[in-house]
Amino acid sequence: MVRYEEQFLVAESLGTSALHNPPVELADAHHNLQDKMFERELYQQQLENRRIGLEEQLNQKEALLAESQQDLTELRETLSDRQKLIEGLQDKVDDLNYEIKTLLHLADIDDGIEADYLFDDEEEDLMVVEEIKHSYRAEPEDELALFSGKLAKTFEEASRQLKRGVDIAQKITGANLYQQADGRYRDVSFGNLALDLRHLFDNLRSEHDGVILFYSQKEKKLIFVSAQVKHLMGWSPDKVMQNFEDLILKGLEDWREAIAKIGLKVEVQVSMMFKAKTGADASVNALMSAVPSGLFKQDVVIVLY
Repeated sequence: MVRYEEQFLVAESLGTSALHNPPVELADAHHNLQDKMFERELYQQQLENRRIGLEEQLNQKEALLAESQQDLTELRETLSDRQKLIEGLQDKVDDLNYEIKTLLHLADIDDGIEADYLFDDEEEDLMVVEEIKHSYRAEPEDELALFSGKLAKTFEEASRQLKRGVDIAQKITGANLYQQADGRYRDVSFGNLALDLRHLFDNLRSEHDGVILFYSQKEKKLIFVSAQVKHLMGWSPDKVMQNFEDLILKGLEDWREAIAKIGLKVEVQVSMMFKAKTGADASVNALMSAVPSGLFKQDVVIVLY
């Protein structure tokens, strides 16, 4: 029993000594742990500094990208404005070309007029307008030579042709008053209407694949009939223009009502029966629409099919 107690006391003494005097290996491990912890903190600080640096670079690049996008947007707006300006100038050039042609045409018309034969301004303008209208009725053969043989036969085809006709009338930008510097017209002003009508008729005549009519609300009558009407009824454009209502056998009241109320709807269709040149009856649909804006606002474009 005494022997076991002695052994216990010896062991306890050794344990206490080990606690108060740790071995060298444990001290080294402790120092190594402290070094690793210091290295870890240093590495974390380096990572944080690197993150901050990258964020600053990213912010700078984003700022540069935003600035570049702004510059690109402004450049596109500038290009768009310049394109619109070019288109506007092109329209003016086209108008001037038509006006020059018209003035030359009017000069030819007046070859038979004496130099001292004068009219007041209103009579002169009316005569010029009527002469322009007549000159664009009297050449059906030239238009028929360009006819493709495909007239609108369905509502869809007529509607497409009608939209083109309305677009043509809507895009006429208008002519300025001109005076020739010298010659017999130096004291005569030509009204806008004559030049604008010529421009309009020229463009409507270029539509060779449809029967197009143009109705003036101011004059309460047709002022343009395309040459293709001859393929539809056999009558010349002049005949149809001058005797349009007389040629209608059925549907006259519907025609008049549609013309009177055309501004209330985008497209209006009227079915009519015409007297053809052959003596037979010709069933014709008239699809019409008012010009919504521009010089010919509320005038009516009509497509027969």
